[in-house]
Amino acid sequence: MRDFVAFAVQPSAEAAGSLPFGEEVRLGLSRDLGTALDGADASQSSAWVLQAKGFRAYVGPLSALELIHRHADETRSTSVRERGGAFRVSVGDHPHCAGQPVPAPQGFEGHRRVSVQPSEAFIDSCLSWFTVDLFMNEEESIAAVTLDVWEP
Repeated sequence: MRDFVAFAVQPSAEAAGSLPFGEEVRLGLSRDLGTALDGADASQSSAWVLQAKGFRAYVGPLSALELIHRHADETRSTSVRERGGAFRVSVGDHPHCAGQPVPAPQGFEGHRRVSVQPSEAFIDSCLSWFTVDLFMNEEESIAAVTLDVWEP
């Protein structure tokens, strides 16, 4: 996840090359997958932009890379730790800020879920919370990436 955060903050072919992107990576919002990203295009930040007219009271476009980048700028840190960093990592289902976990997208229930959220020490409410969830297949390749936020 440290490599993914570094990639989000400064997308490049080199940074993308350090990540195990599958040939196709499905991108989505919460449980809804839409865009299919060709693994070869993963290094281009524009490929990560999701066109959404509205999502949980936010107005699109939305980008997982942009949310991570903004949080890193605001905290002046890309520190990723289980506890104590600007970003917190979890494996498996995780709370949706103060709510119940959101299930994996259909067809990805059996994939390993690795997520990054802002650390609670660096946000003051759920309105600042987000999660970027990577879904890893049996080959340990990134098969899907979802973004979710808390609805105001």
